[in-house]
Amino acid sequence: IHDWFDALKYHSQCNDKSAVCDFLDRLIAIEKLPQLTTNPLTARINNLKVVSGGVEHREEQEKMRACLTLDQYKMILRSAQEAGEDWFVNALLLGMLLKLRRKDIVNLRFSNLSKDGTVLHSKVTKSFNMKGDEKGTIMAFDLTDDYGVDVLRVISDANKSRNILRTNAKTKRGVIVKEAVYIESPFIIHKKPKAYTKKLPKSKACHTQLTADFLSKTFQKYRDMHPEIRQEAAQNGMLPPTFHELRSLAARLDKEKGLDDIDISVSLAHSGLDVTKSKYLHDHISQVEVAKTAVTLGDLMPT
Repeated sequence: IHDWFDALKYHSQCNDKSAVCDFLDRLIAIEKLPQLTTNPLTARINNLKVVSGGVEHREEQEKMRACLTLDQYKMILRSAQEAGEDWFVNALLLGMLLKLRRKDIVNLRFSNLSKDGTVLHSKVTKSFNMKGDEKGTIMAFDLTDDYGVDVLRVISDANKSRNILRTNAKTKRGVIVKEAVYIESPFIIHKKPKAYTKKLPKSKACHTQLTADFLSKTFQKYRDMHPEIRQEAAQNGMLPPTFHELRSLAARLDKEKGLDDIDISVSLAHSGLDVTKSKYLHDHISQVEVAKTAVTLGDLMPT
């Protein structure tokens, strides 16, 4: 347990209930709490109300999040393109093509691509956090067909901005001398930072790395440029879609194009088909070869 906690990198939710939920999930997964079959903290409970004779638990009505439509996705993508946010455009495209969670998107490295460019590997962070390094799921994307051409095209675009210029100021004999230094980002989704700090935050491996929270906030910024998206969700009593809804949208497009439910479930790295059907389409495997998606760049690009 101590080893697992020590291995965790800092993130903004470490002091939140979600960190405790993940911790209990891990204990249940490794059978350290045999008396529990489900995580009691995943049940959403509102504030406690003290009444005579005891404490009454009031269950909170969970508000559903609206699905992202393809038209809404294209609106957001077009806004990012017009603003010149190339890194975010690449994140939106890879989010649909790979169907990865946001943390796995920002953790993708150029080194995850095989030397011959035929396979892209990605660790499923959620699986590794719950099941440990020995049993965590690794996705393997086959890039040998037209689907691979689309993925490699996005990675190639990201590679063009990989070398980021940084200006260092040094003092030589009392004179401040500035020199240009290029930093090669190891991450496919990367961005030049506004400022460089001497000490990196624990959540980053280098200055060009982005966090999952920053990805979500950027998505929210471009989504809210189109008030009709939020308004439509509110009319149906729902919350507006987030970056995570790209996974559901990609799954629905695959379904419309005739892909099998099992293939879609595998490509989402779900633990079972019931999760895919209940949340994304309204035996753990240590290494997964991802079923090819039916979504193409042609489907995603705004006209």
